[in-house]
Amino acid sequence: MGVTIHFEGRVRGPTAYSLLLDELRDFADKHEWPSNEIPREDRSLRRVRDEQTWDYSDATFGIEFAPHSDCDPLRFEFDKDYYIQEFVKTQFAGADVHIEIIELLRRIQPFFDSLKVVDEAEFWETSDETALAQHIAQCNEMLRDLLAKNLKAKGPVRLPNGRIADYMS
Repeated sequence: MGVTIHFEGRVRGPTAYSLLLDELRDFADKHEWPSNEIPREDRSLRRVRDEQTWDYSDATFGIEFAPHSDCDPLRFEFDKDYYIQEFVKTQFAGADVHIEIIELLRRIQPFFDSLKVVDEAEFWETSDETALAQHIAQCNEMLRDLLAKNLKAKGPVRLPNGRIADYMS
């Protein structure tokens, strides 16, 4: 359940990375998204490759945006090889924010050797705004039903890392 955009890929190198940051900042400025730099330092990232979970531990760097108060942070956190694997839940921020993020991903695609995007609402593939709005409405209705069945449950819930959980019991 949910409306989340998953994306991963490798930037073409240091020059492309610098140009990518300029493009990201420009887009965020035009949309008035607050941002924070992700300073270069050693971190651990949980990743999935071929449906297997693994941990990356080494230098990471990048930038994070806040597209909407009801949206996950939009992180562009790269590893030392300029590889990124991220996701952003847009469900509670609405279709307009989802569309803006897809627009941004389309704009930055040329900076990557390849950029794989999995959009649970299928807007990346279809650009169908009506289908996107219907998908969001269906997910929100399912969440309301779950919450009504379990009065001890809560949702949505902002987690300490800034991400949003649909449902917690």
